[in-house]
Amino acid sequence: MSVRWSGVLWAGFFLLFSADKTRANALRLSVSSVVRLSGGVQVGSNQFYFSQSLQVFNQENYSGDFFVTFSVPPGGVGSRRLFSGSDEIAYQLLETPTSSIPLKDFPDVHSGEVLRGRFGAVDSQRQLEFSVRLSGNTWLPPGIYSDSIVLRLFTGTIDESVEVGSQLIEIEWSVPQRTDLSLVGRGGNFMTGSSSALIDFGMIEEEVARALDCVVRSNVGYSVSFLSDTGGALVHSSGFRIPYTLAVDGTVIDLKAAVEAAPVWGLTSTGQGGRSHEMTVTLDPRPGQEAGNYSDNIRISIWAQ
Repeated sequence: MSVRWSGVLWAGFFLLFSADKTRANALRLSVSSVVRLSGGVQVGSNQFYFSQSLQVFNQENYSGDFFVTFSVPPGGVGSRRLFSGSDEIAYQLLETPTSSIPLKDFPDVHSGEVLRGRFGAVDSQRQLEFSVRLSGNTWLPPGIYSDSIVLRLFTGTIDESVEVGSQLIEIEWSVPQRTDLSLVGRGGNFMTGSSSALIDFGMIEEEVARALDCVVRSNVGYSVSFLSDTGGALVHSSGFRIPYTLAVDGTVIDLKAAVEAAPVWGLTSTGQGGRSHEMTVTLDPRPGQEAGNYSDNIRISIWAQ
């Protein structure tokens, strides 16, 4: 009797083992081994969101729940960073751009911190979406910023699951050379889109000066050049001219040439706040000049070095 019971128990164990093995081969995770971030949406001045996707294939008519986890660095989800040499930017993995709950991995994970899905027996694949959020100084030095994470695929639920696959992926963000400028009042901060300004001297009879700031953002060294439409004079419609001087950071710019003058150099990157260069225009009217409006246009260009 004891021998016969032993045989039945052994057979039962064998059947259970075979069922688990079949389940372990049921699903397959598919995602690019290198996830390159592009086409992101900027939110505010220091956040970018990038939408990504992965595929889960049903290979054995599996029917039930599944989920995907994302590995966490030793310092926790708050320490996720993309690195390029010693430069870095913080990032987070989220289910949606509007979510505030990071995606995580065992052992410290809950159902809302994974990507979840469900298969019917006739479903062949599912696509899951997630978001990568970059936060911090986005005016970093040019380079490829990257980090490696492991995605793990499970059947079942958080409380009762079987790992059926995993994949190592590299997240990459390419930072090109970037330059931008903003014309603002003295002491003003960089304003996106503020690339033109009007200096109005009003009615004048004696020497007068007006000033504004040219605020430059650049993640490399740069130069700023200036070109006057009239060669450095305010001009009346009749042809009368009132010469003026333009000084940038105290240095007078030669606007008489028909080529751009580039006296302003930034040897280093500026960071997100930018770097201000004071522009002062001084006008000295002469007696006997015709009344009316006098004007000139100065074109300002910035170049990465």
